[in-house]
Amino acid sequence: MRKKTELLHFKVQEGEHGLTLLAFLKKKCTAISSTKALKRAIESKECLVNGRVEFFSTYKLVKGDTVELRSIVANTDEQSQGEIIFEDDYLLIINKPAGVVSDAVGISQLIGYKSGVLSLVHRLDKDTSGLLMLAKTGPMLNAMKDLFSKKEVHKYYLALVDGSFTKKMGVIENFLGKKGSYHGQTIYGSVDQEHGERAITHWRSLEKGLRCSLLVLEPKTGRTHQLRVHLKEMGHPILGDYQYCKNFSCQIMPSRQMLHAWGLTFIHPMTKKEVCVSGSLADDFITLADQLKVNLNQLLQPSFFQDLIKKMVK
Repeated sequence: MRKKTELLHFKVQEGEHGLTLLAFLKKKCTAISSTKALKRAIESKECLVNGRVEFFSTYKLVKGDTVELRSIVANTDEQSQGEIIFEDDYLLIINKPAGVVSDAVGISQLIGYKSGVLSLVHRLDKDTSGLLMLAKTGPMLNAMKDLFSKKEVHKYYLALVDGSFTKKMGVIENFLGKKGSYHGQTIYGSVDQEHGERAITHWRSLEKGLRCSLLVLEPKTGRTHQLRVHLKEMGHPILGDYQYCKNFSCQIMPSRQMLHAWGLTFIHPMTKKEVCVSGSLADDFITLADQLKVNLNQLLQPSFFQDLIKKMVK
C-alpha cells in the first residue's frame, strides 16, 4: 500500500464514544471506501490514539480521545477488481478501474456477481475510473433511466488538468457535435446550435500543482466526451487525454486520462431515500498528483464530498 507522511487528525465526540477504532475511521475517512484498507493501515501501525501507536482495529474509543492516521488514499486489491461502493436489492454501484469497458457481463465477471443479471444504468469511458451504476431489476433500470432523463441524478468528477486557474469556479455552456476522427475514434467539439446538442458543465478548482490543477466537475448534461471537450476548449485539457490534446505545459504525463467519476447523489426511486456516495481514487491518479505536488488530503476529511457539492454553482 502506498503511504504519505501527513497525518489526519480527529477527536472523538460524545456520539462516537464506544466506537471501535476501525468503525470510527470508517465513519471519518469517507474517501477510503475499503474497510480492508483501513484495517490494514491500523495493523501496519499507521494509526495513533492519544499519541501512542494502536494496532488493534477493535480498540474501543472514548470521548475526548485524539486519533491520528497517516494519509492512505491508496489503491487496494478490492479497487483493482472493481470495488462495490453501494448495494441493495435493486441497485449496485461499483468503483470501476480504468481500462475496463462499461459492459454489464464483463463487470459482473469482474466483481464475481452471480445472483442475477445486471444492466448498465449509464456508461463511463474505458480509461475513466470511478462510480458506475448497474440495476438488478428491469423496473429499477427503467426508474433510474427516468431519473437520468429528468436530470435528477447528480454526478461529480475529479480531474487533473493542464495549467492553473485564476477563477475559483465557473460554468461552461455550448453546443457539442461531431468534428472528425482520431485513430478511428470520433472527435467532438463545439458547433453551432443547428448541428449540435446543448452541453453544460459546472466546475470548481480545488488545488494547484506544478503547471496543473485539480478540478471537481459537475456535468449538467450528458453529451459524449463532454467533460474532455469542455476542458480542452477552455485551454485546460485533462492530463493524459491525447485524443483531444497533443501538447501540454505540464511536464509529467500519465498513460491515460486523469478523470475519475467521484460521486453520485440521487433519490432512490424504490426506497425514496437519498443516496450520496463517493469512490476512492485510483493509484495512478494519486501517484501523479503526488509527483505534481497536488495535495489530495482534503479529500479524506469527514463530509468533504457532501460539503463541497453544496458549494458548486447552481
